[in-house]
Amino acid sequence: MPLHVATQGETIASIAEDYSLADWHRIYDHPDNAALRQKRPNPNLIFPGDEIFVPDRDSRIHGGAADQRHKFVYHAPKQWLRIVVEDHYTKPLANTPYELKVGARQYQGQTDGDGLLEEQIEVSASTGRLKIGDHVFDLSIGDLNPVSETPDQGVSGAQGRLLNLGYPVGPIDGVMGPKTNQAIRFFQADEHLPTTGDLDSATMAKLLKVYGG
Repeated sequence: MPLHVATQGETIASIAEDYSLADWHRIYDHPDNAALRQKRPNPNLIFPGDEIFVPDRDSRIHGGAADQRHKFVYHAPKQWLRIVVEDHYTKPLANTPYELKVGARQYQGQTDGDGLLEEQIEVSASTGRLKIGDHVFDLSIGDLNPVSETPDQGVSGAQGRLLNLGYPVGPIDGVMGPKTNQAIRFFQADEHLPTTGDLDSATMAKLLKVYGG
């Protein structure tokens, strides 16, 4: 099967579903994707343009009597949405009821003691909306980019993380514009780093630590 070229918003799980593969591990763990695994150690973070080998589906022969109904079950890929929700003072919204809409499905639940919510969602889901306490968050699912081994030097990945942390970066376009520079300065000030506005190694390391990956 030819290589699949990743686009923005895709995940390994969504690619598996597009090719009717029930288990995304068949793609990610395939020997022909060894270079991909080395470049993308987190299978949830792939970058547009990444080349991904997709193996053929297994063919099976099943015997059965004629003129009878036979049932075949397709196990679709699964995907979990995990979010840690914090207030403006970076305090987790612990044990707080929430309403979540992803695609056509509605979810209700309560965060745990660390402010974590997790729900199993459709692999094809790309957007959602979370209501929790007095806060409303619009979600772009699968859009977070990696920050290493990228043609934009990790800028779009940093922009996504800064935006999720509450820093206005402007469009997530991989361009180090004035709004992104200002957002970096705010983040650096909050984390007691030199406020240069540059995405240097110390700032990137602190961003990954604060964000959690």
